[in-house]
Amino acid sequence: GARRRLRGVLGFVALAGLVGFVGWLFLQSSLLAVSEIAVTGHANAAAEEIVTSSGLTAGIPTITVDEAGVEAALEADPWVAKAQVRVTWPGTVEVTVLEHVPAGWVASGDGWVLASAEGAVLTTAEAPPQGAPVIEVGSRAVQPGERFKGPMVVGALEFTGNLPAPLAAGAVVTRGEDGVEAYLSGHR
Repeated sequence: GARRRLRGVLGFVALAGLVGFVGWLFLQSSLLAVSEIAVTGHANAAAEEIVTSSGLTAGIPTITVDEAGVEAALEADPWVAKAQVRVTWPGTVEVTVLEHVPAGWVASGDGWVLASAEGAVLTTAEAPPQGAPVIEVGSRAVQPGERFKGPMVVGALEFTGNLPAPLAAGAVVTRGEDGVEAYLSGHR
């Protein structure tokens, strides 16, 4: 009787192992591989390159997609405010990127940085483009990926970021005697 039970247990273990192996092969097969990757919502971020460099490519098993890892890699790009990766079985991956909206160029150290209304630093330049909103309130040198935290700079960025486009063009925010001063279309 003990041998019969042992053979039954061993048979069950062998069958379970076989089913598990066949299931694993099925999940790894091209039938359940990533066949489509849709990346949307990006204009300035290098989203497609980041997705590819994070290992998300067509042909990999869908079960191996690391959604959180791809989101973290995307959110490391200074332009990306939020990223979402969603897997739809059997093989579609939707990547949605929400970018920061530029609010103005801030004098920073020896150069200029473009920042969002939330204070996220997006890129650098030697000089701001002609007609862009500029903020000169004396800020520390920062790099893309960092954030401004000072109330004067963040307040000026919120101000220029909420201006209608015709007023924002050529707007200048400077440090004045009583705080910050804004010059819009030649008016203070």
